[in-house]
Amino acid sequence: MKELTKEISKYEKKFNLVRNLELKKLVNYSNYKNLPFQNWCNYQEGFSTQILDWFIKYLKIDIKDSVFLDPFCGSGSSLVTGKSYGLKSIGIDINPFSCLLSETKVNSYSVKDLDIIRNFSLPKYKDEKDFYKKYEFSMIKKLFSKENFNKIELLKLAINNIENTKSKNFLHTTLVCCLELCSNYKKAGNGLKKRKKINELDIFNEFGLKNFMAGNSGVQMGG
Repeated sequence: MKELTKEISKYEKKFNLVRNLELKKLVNYSNYKNLPFQNWCNYQEGFSTQILDWFIKYLKIDIKDSVFLDPFCGSGSSLVTGKSYGLKSIGIDINPFSCLLSETKVNSYSVKDLDIIRNFSLPKYKDEKDFYKKYEFSMIKKLFSKENFNKIELLKLAINNIENTKSKNFLHTTLVCCLELCSNYKKAGNGLKKRKKINELDIFNEFGLKNFMAGNSGVQMGG
């Protein structure tokens, strides 16, 4: 242990690392999950947009003509802050949804884009068959009630018919952000955990509410 501590201290000095307990508050998702820029999506690995503020001040970065790179951008908190500074920001993530979520948040939306989002109508419910066949994930039938799964597929079809790319991506993001809310399972560490009670939330209701709140927030979304 002494050798390990000595080795760690050596690299801390070499790379000018510092210990700052204040940073703990900025990387704890639970402290920010109810803020407007974070509550759109339950992204447990998310953190405060203020963390980039801290680094800019600590490193005394001249943001003029600077480029900000986040190779693990996650939910896009740092990219939103970078945009607020006028920084050219680049985000990379291995998770396709993280990329979609980040892009949706940092996009700027025209009145036309927002009108399409606000005026999106929930599809008329109809009982469809054989939706499960195209999914290889054997657990798919357990994740949602049959009615909710049917409605999810109808929402996907309706959203895919939208030609405006920004509006389409926004609505797709909203739908994905509703899935855990309406699922019989929830995130637990690196896996899924079955809820103790059957989830009775309706995906149409949750999607409509979340889309109304997000589409009327003046977008851009944050965090």
